[in-house]
Amino acid sequence: MNKRSTSLNNLLKLGILNISILTLIALILWTFISYVQEDSISIINIVLIILIAPLVYYLSRDVSSVYKNLK
Repeated sequence: MNKRSTSLNNLLKLGILNISILTLIALILWTFISYVQEDSISIINIVLIILIAPLVYYLSRDVSSVYKNLK
């Protein structure tokens, strides 16, 4: 039972990591395109980038350590 909950937890972390990476890339591109088009840069985008970047870093380290242990 414990192994099943651990693997479910790892899959959940991997899914959250994938969604977070896609969101971070989209926010960065959206901010860059707004800057190139000389629109005002949205403070909300910058705040979200600052909040999501550490989450992606934490999850990527956690997920990579799990998959390194599988070898």
